[in-house]
Amino acid sequence: MKFSILMPVFKAKYLHEAITSVLQQDYADFELVIVNDASPYDIDSIVMSFADSRIKYHKNTVNTGPINIVDNWNRCLELSSGDYIMMIGDDDKIESNCLSWYKAMIDKHPTLDVYHGRTLIIGPNGQPLTLQDKRAETETAMDAIAERMTHRQQFIGDYLFNAKTLKQNGGFIKLPLAWGSDDITVFKAIGCKGIANINEPIFNYRNNPFSITSSGNVDLKMDAMNLHKNWLRDFVKHYNATTRTDIILKCQILQKLDNYFLKKAANLIASDIATHGTTRVLTWMQKAKKHNLPIKLIIYSMVEACKIKNQHSNCNAKK
Repeated sequence: MKFSILMPVFKAKYLHEAITSVLQQDYADFELVIVNDASPYDIDSIVMSFADSRIKYHKNTVNTGPINIVDNWNRCLELSSGDYIMMIGDDDKIESNCLSWYKAMIDKHPTLDVYHGRTLIIGPNGQPLTLQDKRAETETAMDAIAERMTHRQQFIGDYLFNAKTLKQNGGFIKLPLAWGSDDITVFKAIGCKGIANINEPIFNYRNNPFSITSSGNVDLKMDAMNLHKNWLRDFVKHYNATTRTDIILKCQILQKLDNYFLKKAANLIASDIATHGTTRVLTWMQKAKKHNLPIKLIIYSMVEACKIKNQHSNCNAKK
């Protein structure tokens, strides 16, 4: 069983640490596919400092940019040859037993197409911040979607995919800025078979101010959110629920879907106003029709923006 670990690269700051974490795996049958997305940083020197034949290194001649970042994810996928695929960022890292855990879970649940590894969120200096929620060993797609809509935090690096199925699904699903691409890719891979979860933390997601999550064009994020909502509604509508639990969850998801995405929109707008000032309120009033947003949601977001700014002010005052 061969694993392909994909690493689309642009930033250099944590790259050596990320590569080291992969090469220190206690399961040896893997390849590390690194694609340099025409970075202005000296990525070559960092990669070439590792003399390991399992590294496959490619450089893009043109930068895909943050809007089309999923194109680089899929370029990594095209260059891979493993039976199973996982992808980590150039600032993330994995535990030394990550692949061993996945191997054991595949042996236990061999018919599935996607597996989840518990994630530890770390800070810029590697300090532990938050441990991801504990999950049932197996879940259906409806379980996973319902939990995601309620509270669950997840990242593309949390997951291991059957390579054949991922490629048949069209690879990583492209949305602007990859905003929602992880959710759609995962739920599509779960399909009607389900997912198996590992409750030991084997993936480290680095929370830092340079990630796309904390930057980017909010209009594009809003567009991506609408595409995400439409895809999810269609997927759930056509999902063949065969158990009583799935039937109930399917109905609840469809009932709550619009409010779930309105809340996400409100959080995005509030963050935008808090960051760029109250003049953005008028901008969002003008954009409300385009994005099908009720005016009262803009007002609510303005209030939430004030709370965000007050929280930041209090934090700064304590320092």
